[in-house]
Amino acid sequence: MNRPLTICVFGFDERDEGGRTWAIRTGLVENGVTVRLCRTNVKGFLAKWRDLYRKWSLLEGDIHAVYVVFMGSYLMPLVWYLARRRGSRIILDMLISQYDTEVGDRKRLS
Repeated sequence: MNRPLTICVFGFDERDEGGRTWAIRTGLVENGVTVRLCRTNVKGFLAKWRDLYRKWSLLEGDIHAVYVVFMGSYLMPLVWYLARRRGSRIILDMLISQYDTEVGDRKRLS
């Protein structure tokens, strides 16, 4: 008998709960995948990392893959470290280019 697949949705909280991450998470559940949440909405880069690290350490059981939500590339060093320790695969959602978002849309860099 095969064990059910377990995926952890990791990253930033989706406040409106109707977007891309919600659709992916709902589709996984409808197809028999166990989904665990490790999300944060605290402010500040290091505060987010601390909060996610703490929440990850509370997850029990097997995590077969970690789905890092869109705009989660900032979290990849942390995710890599945590997933490697558990032997989990990483799925990074790169909906659009980070460069395009930061430079073209938000004009944060030039």
